[in-house]
Amino acid sequence: MALTLAQLRTEVRAILNEATAAFYSDGQIDFWLQHGARDISMKTRCFETDATIAVLASTLTYAEPTGCLYVHAVLNAATGIALAKIAPNKAGHIIDTATAAIPLYWWHFNEKIWLTPIASGGSTLTVLYAQTTETVTDIPDQFRWMLIDYAVSRGMLRNQKTIESLALANIYNNNVQFVRRDVTERGVDTIDDLTIPDTSVMPSRAA
Repeated sequence: MALTLAQLRTEVRAILNEATAAFYSDGQIDFWLQHGARDISMKTRCFETDATIAVLASTLTYAEPTGCLYVHAVLNAATGIALAKIAPNKAGHIIDTATAAIPLYWWHFNEKIWLTPIASGGSTLTVLYAQTTETVTDIPDQFRWMLIDYAVSRGMLRNQKTIESLALANIYNNNVQFVRRDVTERGVDTIDDLTIPDTSVMPSRAA
């Protein structure tokens, strides 16, 4: 069962050995848990969602979705076919067979999503992206337990227990590093990237 904010707060209080608010207020603990949620969502990209873009004629750029951290893919909402991600310097230099209303390529830059070729009509795209959040229940269950170490570390630091705080901070950071996704910018999409390999045919062996 996924931990709620109240359950996380109780776990933090148990480790800090303060069952009811005295030195640590509920508001302080909640703030640390929320700050941890933002840290985890930024580092692991674990909070995923989607949004739509209404494509307009003669429009190159569109505002990224609110809270967007990283765009994973852009899809044609009508067909589900993904647009190909390209490097910005390739825009306008790619031979394509785009229909009037639907771009074929995209890239993410300066908090905008750029589409090419520029459409001459309207259509709808679906954006799949990772988002930052300070809502602890937005963090998937397999990541949420790490918020406890983050909040306890902050609590111990407030109580001037520096060594204990640093020890827990190291545990937290190591756990986040272990589960984090690869945040290195991925290159442009190649034909091979967009093709599902045929694994049903065994490669021939040399005689």
